[in-house]
Amino acid sequence: MRESRLDESVVATLTDKMRAAGSRLLLIRRIFRDPAAARRWAVADARAGQERVWWGEFTDERELAELDLTDPPGIPTEEPVFLVCTHGRRDPCCVRRGWPVALALGGV
Repeated sequence: MRESRLDESVVATLTDKMRAAGSRLLLIRRIFRDPAAARRWAVADARAGQERVWWGEFTDERELAELDLTDPPGIPTEEPVFLVCTHGRRDPCCVRRGWPVALALGGV
């Protein structure tokens, strides 16, 4: 999260919440995103038989720190979400192989 440009207090709160929930935080940048569009958050439950994702929007990043991760707002969806790593700092393979996959999925 160091590279996220999120406010340090938001990062600290989210980190504490994730630890307490036994979860982890992923920051996702959409490939064909519109910079003028609202920013989105997602809370995913990946437990077997309970797979679902709650989506929401935020304008102020401090709203993220206020999210109730155990009972997220909104109606969950069971539609699949495809995430592709394209960050090559830790694994150069992600840039080489991930970008073509992300581009292909971006058109779906």
